[in-house]
Amino acid sequence: MQATSFDPKRRSDVLPGMYVHILTDNQEQLEGIVKKTKGEVDYHPQGIKVVLSGKDGVDGKIGRAQKIEIPKDNALLLINAQRQLKTDLAYEENNNLEYKGSFQFDSDRPEHKAKFLQKSVVKTIQAFANADCGRLYIGIHDKTHKPLGLSGDYTFLKEGKQDLDGFEIDLLNFLSVQPVSLFQLA
Repeated sequence: MQATSFDPKRRSDVLPGMYVHILTDNQEQLEGIVKKTKGEVDYHPQGIKVVLSGKDGVDGKIGRAQKIEIPKDNALLLINAQRQLKTDLAYEENNNLEYKGSFQFDSDRPEHKAKFLQKSVVKTIQAFANADCGRLYIGIHDKTHKPLGLSGDYTFLKEGKQDLDGFEIDLLNFLSVQPVSLFQLA
């Protein structure tokens, strides 16, 4: 069944991580997970060109998206989050949108956790909680909106947990043990 809300001809609907059916230049029909999109056009009548990732010889295969499978469970949440990020990156910071380059990694002193960065993240979360909510992106440069990633923050995580899952656990643990006074607004 084709997803009616995801059009394989629109770049904004074809995102990394989606499961798609493609048609290669050799008229070979394949299916797999989108590794990345190719080209720059926002719309193509024959489908957006993608590179697949996956097993069974499809890794690296290129073709035009013909059909997008309906994402299930958490995959849909991730896809919607990617869409929202693409939209948000066009906007400057405001009362409901904030970018932080990192959670605790300071490139000037990479060997030490930067408590001032941690406090800045906590203050932003508290401000959004006290307002009409908002979106905080960690790993995005606040002036240029360029992705910086979280690799610096990963260096402070436990061995074997230096990944996104470990980062999420560390951030949630940090937020759960903060004194009440840190959450109060001045």
